[in-house]
Amino acid sequence: MARAGVRPGVHGCELQQAVCEHFARAGYPTPLDHPGSLRGYVHGLGHGVGYEVHEQPCFHEHEGASGRLEIGDVFTLEPGLYDPQAGYAVRLEDTCSLGPNGLEILTPLPEALDPRAWAAAAE
Repeated sequence: MARAGVRPGVHGCELQQAVCEHFARAGYPTPLDHPGSLRGYVHGLGHGVGYEVHEQPCFHEHEGASGRLEIGDVFTLEPGLYDPQAGYAVRLEDTCSLGPNGLEILTPLPEALDPRAWAAAAE
């Protein structure tokens, strides 16, 4: 869903909002409706990649940072769900580039939970 929303001019915080709303509809806490929760979708959707660990474009609202996606941006998309009491955490993290032809996933790793599928995807 987040990948489908990426295009030039979109603000990262709009994507973060949409992902929060998606997880909230599925019954998970999010930073918007349960700030500080350790269960559910508990972090931001992504961040820019460059010289610093986290840089523009950002995916949350704060003063002085628009998070507007532009052609040439390199960033992560990293949604995840956590439940410490149940003993699980799942996070998908892709490094992406926004080019003139749209979103390109720079880290195209399999998302299957069975490692045998990873080997098949590499062949």
